[in-house]
Amino acid sequence: MAMDLESVFLNGTVGAGKTSTGEALHWLLADDGISNAVIDLETDTSRTARS
Repeated sequence: MAMDLESVFLNGTVGAGKTSTGEALHWLLADDGISNAVIDLETDTSRTARS
């Protein structure tokens, strides 16, 4: 299966389903034999600048 898509970026508010969507996409691609990786980053709000 040829694909033009090289990257997918998911963003949204907390609890929007970004991780679940990323995991589902990973398994769909893997089931089709397409190597892929999912990177899930979480912002550490305790380290943000405060005014």
